[in-house]
Amino acid sequence: MAKSKMKRKRVPKSVLKLPDLEQSKSAVLNSLTSPSSQRTYDHAIREFIEWYCSEPRLAFNKTVVTRYRISLEQQHYASTTISLRLAAVRRLAYEAADCGLLSADLAAGIRRVKGAKRLGMPVGRGARRLSPGDSLQECGGGTEGFHRNHVPAALYQWRQQFAGDFENRHRAG
Repeated sequence: MAKSKMKRKRVPKSVLKLPDLEQSKSAVLNSLTSPSSQRTYDHAIREFIEWYCSEPRLAFNKTVVTRYRISLEQQHYASTTISLRLAAVRRLAYEAADCGLLSADLAAGIRRVKGAKRLGMPVGRGARRLSPGDSLQECGGGTEGFHRNHVPAALYQWRQQFAGDFENRHRAG
């Protein structure tokens, strides 16, 4: 067989350059249907690419994505923000592997990067019920952030509980 007719098999890379990342980014954004998701993922991927290209010749692998997560944690981002950004990076790796730019093994390793640990007071179904005698200090309050984020939810929960108790006590026979 002549040399000109043989196709060269594309070997997946470990160090992705800006054009490779942009190609994968456009594939990710084209796979999303919601404009809000596209905006969110676009922002998260742009920030990751900026961080990735600022470091000298890093291979795109699990260790690098873990370093990115640590970098986000050091910047004091909320755990949900970190999880969202890591989801975008995982999707970027998946699309890069799908396009043949990244090996499937590296993409699988990136998908296994753990998200940030959730810290703080649980709000919602998992939160403990408050009693009318609980003070904010007992609930972990005292900081400005706590009051802004948790007091409205705590008051709503207490009001719902109090209303239920009131109805049970004053139910007509």
